[in-house]
Amino acid sequence: MKTANNIYHEKDELFAKYVHGSDYVSFSTDLVIKNSGKLPVSLTLKLEPPFPFVAEIPEKHTIKAKNISKLVVKVSRWFNKFGYKLK
Repeated sequence: MKTANNIYHEKDELFAKYVHGSDYVSFSTDLVIKNSGKLPVSLTLKLEPPFPFVAEIPEKHTIKAKNISKLVVKVSRWFNKFGYKLK
């Protein structure tokens, strides 16, 4: 059985601001796009220090989607669930 190969891989940072205050969070991200599979696009988020005191947010999370557009929507919804807006 064939395995999916990575066709794109990128590491970057993502910042979000707490809606009800001035607290920011920083995540290191790992974006992987594979050439096959049901959900070929995945983004792994890892919270970087300093950790937020206002609202709790998981330290590590992976989001998978069919394409980049759907991934952006899922990431935005995930941050909104904890009271953060992407910057």
